[in-house]
Amino acid sequence: KVLMSFSSWLEKQPDYDFCSWGDYDKKQFMQDCEYHGIAYPFTGNHRNLKAEFSVAMGNKKRFGLGAAIRKMGLEFEGTAHRGIDDARNIARVYRQLLRSHNERKN
Repeated sequence: KVLMSFSSWLEKQPDYDFCSWGDYDKKQFMQDCEYHGIAYPFTGNHRNLKAEFSVAMGNKKRFGLGAAIRKMGLEFEGTAHRGIDDARNIARVYRQLLRSHNERKN
């Protein structure tokens, strides 16, 4: 029921990217949707922010979320691997990365 409600909401979004820290979440969604016979809800792009972060840092090593947070001079807020806390921390890392990128451009 929740996924169907979410899918209805997502259809109303004109342009979006499904972002996750790595490919695990995308693969898990796809596997769960297949198992339950439900359509995969994300028709837009998937962005692997873990890979994007590593490229932005000029590093071939893939940073875990905790390491990325420390690299950006931040502290993890909340409980690791708790969905909402991970999402908020990923957003913080991404915002900080954008700020750093914009400061280098100017």
